[in-house]
Amino acid sequence: MADEMTERTDETAAGDQSERLLAEARDRVAELEQALTGRESEIAELKQSRASLETRVADLSRSLTETVAGYRAVVIEANPGIPAELIGGESLAEVGESLKKAQALVKQVRQGLEADGSLARFPAGAPERSSPDLRLSAREKIQQGVSATTRR
Repeated sequence: MADEMTERTDETAAGDQSERLLAEARDRVAELEQALTGRESEIAELKQSRASLETRVADLSRSLTETVAGYRAVVIEANPGIPAELIGGESLAEVGESLKKAQALVKQVRQGLEADGSLARFPAGAPERSSPDLRLSAREKIQQGVSATTRR
């Protein structure tokens, strides 16, 4: 009988311990479910925030593109001596840098043209006509023209 009692006491103790462990496990599961619910809520908020930020970034990108295009137009208008094709860029700094490079190129080309003296030796257009020589007859004028052509 003492053995039975000891067995019952052991069984009762084991059952109490099992119930206590089961209760602790249920409490832990409840805590984890609450934490999971909280995390899911945070994830939903972060997704919404991300979508909002992506929209904002897209708006800012469009605004930047429009601003750069406007700045480029102003730079082109302010520098009529520079070809518009030489001025470009995706940012304000790139447009400014391309303007500096274009100005240097135009300056270099102008200096090269000014240094080339051969352009100054020939006047633009056809040469002036000489006034008709009224002292010569028609026959003499023709002979003079033919002889000038054959000499060349």
